[in-house]
Amino acid sequence: MSRIPSLRRRLLVALTLVATALPAAAGVRLGTAVVPTSQSIDLWIDPAQESFSGSTEIRLAVREATDRFSFHAEEMEIGSLALAGPEGAVEVSFAPGEDRTVKVTAAEPLAPGEYTLAIAFSRLLDTHAIGLYRMEAGDGAYAFTQFEPDDARMAFPCWDEPGFKIPFRVTVAVPEGQIAVSNTPVESERSAGGWHTFVFAPTRPLPSYLVAIAAGPLESIEIPGMGVPGRIYTVHGQSQLTATAAGMAAPLLHALEGWFGTPYPYEKLDFVAIPEYWPGAMENPGLITFADRILVRDPATQTTAWRRTVAGVAAHEMGHALQDAQNYAPLALRSAMVPAVQFGSWLGPLIFMAGFFLHLTNIAWLGVIVFAAVALFAVVTLPVEFDASSRAKKLLASQGLLYGQELQGVNTVLNAAALTYVAGAIQAISTLLYYVFILTNRRD
Repeated sequence: MSRIPSLRRRLLVALTLVATALPAAAGVRLGTAVVPTSQSIDLWIDPAQESFSGSTEIRLAVREATDRFSFHAEEMEIGSLALAGPEGAVEVSFAPGEDRTVKVTAAEPLAPGEYTLAIAFSRLLDTHAIGLYRMEAGDGAYAFTQFEPDDARMAFPCWDEPGFKIPFRVTVAVPEGQIAVSNTPVESERSAGGWHTFVFAPTRPLPSYLVAIAAGPLESIEIPGMGVPGRIYTVHGQSQLTATAAGMAAPLLHALEGWFGTPYPYEKLDFVAIPEYWPGAMENPGLITFADRILVRDPATQTTAWRRTVAGVAAHEMGHALQDAQNYAPLALRSAMVPAVQFGSWLGPLIFMAGFFLHLTNIAWLGVIVFAAVALFAVVTLPVEFDASSRAKKLLASQGLLYGQELQGVNTVLNAAALTYVAGAIQAISTLLYYVFILTNRRD
């Protein structure tokens, strides 16, 4: 007779654990009642200082009547926030929300239509090489970005989910004598009050994590012969050490265009060599970032192994841009799955453990299903990365850009990189199968 009360107690405990976690999980997705359609961003960045400031104007589409919505902004001081609609100013209030968001509440429900959200903000520059961060190299200070997978919210308020692809117009002001670069060409420049401002052309629709910025006393050399403008940017004193990499870029790009059967889709192609850049490389459209060790090398110390790395990594990252131009299905699917993976990677194990230890098998199976999104994401990532690497290797062989030991070296570099994704997939699938094994072999 005591079994029913015991079962009820266990169920109550399990549901309480899951319910406690759900508010944070709910904040992972911003929903589709209010969505961005375009965004302009103005940033004032002095890399020598600890903080930066900015303002942004986000065009919104309210798709269904609602009196509240959220956007992403992490550890930001919001100086002002104003919402305007078809009838003019809208009375709103705002407060910190869950999962690095800000929650906006309107005094009256918002009718469907177009609105504009204007925000002024400030924040500390990060020092751990994520978001918008500062670093010192030589005698200078620099600012760079690393937004993948969801750290654009550390640089400006935004809808920081890959499903939201919108045009961005970026404007960056830096101290006089410094420069800034972003995804698109400079549209105009102006100087006033000790600041030099770079206004960049609007991007094609992009997810927020692909917006990129570099600022500081940068120097550069031209990448000749690509068919679109291109430069390699470095910290002060290193640009001339990238001449070999600059000479390899155009043949690689043209070979990739021929192999993919589509032209490079963006208005320019710049490379940025960043000291101590932990991701190694990142395929930001129009502004691919690399660890400086990949692009910077004194001609007297250049080796075959180094040339292999330049060719392999550069071809791989440019290949991602051409995948995007082709609307490569696995790449689109992977981007769409990111929010589900963020949700499943921590909530799935929590639900599983709650169900397992409280002897509630159905709850445990729910955890397995939620975690399955993580395993599926890891599997979908494989064709994206292997496709870019495979095409890079084939074009290098077919075009005669590298041969013999150099080509074999590139294979080694790209295969080693691909194995990291294989390892991630194996780990995720093994964890999922482990959960299934435990549940199917349990005897209560």
